Amino acid sequence: MEDKMSKLTIEIGGRMYQDWDNEVFSWDIDNPIRIFLDETLLLSKSFRDFSILEETNENEAVSSTVNELSYYKIVKPQTCQVETESGESVRIPYVVCNIKSTGETVIKYGKWHLKAELSVKNSFQLTDLIFVKLENLANAIQSGEPNFASIVCLEGHGEILFKEVASNIKDQYDCEIR
Repeated sequence: MEDKMSKLTIEIGGRMYQDWDNEVFSWDIDNPIRIFLDETLLLSKSFRDFSILEETNENEAVSSTVNELSYYKIVKPQTCQVETESGESVRIPYVVCNIKSTGETVIKYGKWHLKAELSVKNSFQLTDLIFVKLENLANAIQSGEPNFASIVCLEGHGEILFKEVASNIKDQYDCEIR
């Protein structure tokens, strides 16, 4: 029987930093995330509600999905845990990476509303997502806020590209990624 397709919508908002060259964002724990499957709200939390677990997710699909991102190097695979809107506790792959290209970059700071929409199989689960923290980007920014992630991937799809729904850039400055 053929698996029907559904629409996955992910929205991330709030104050954040953006690497001008790579168009990669840096989401701190106070940024809200909302995930819908068709019209059903699966998750509406801030990244603060995610617990990062030291255990690794040695899933080959996770490693191959992240390894396809040619600009990033895996430092440490982990897992994060969050409670869904239905009250279920789920564990989602969480991978700490570094940007391979280092050096001077311009960082923008402001407020964004980001949105991604894509077709997924009806059998989609939150555990199919992978959150990627770019540690050397977060360290270069030195925002003073605990960084959570910069990229969301989907197993078998790769990086999910977000579009700006709205933005209000407040500042920009130079920093060095090491």
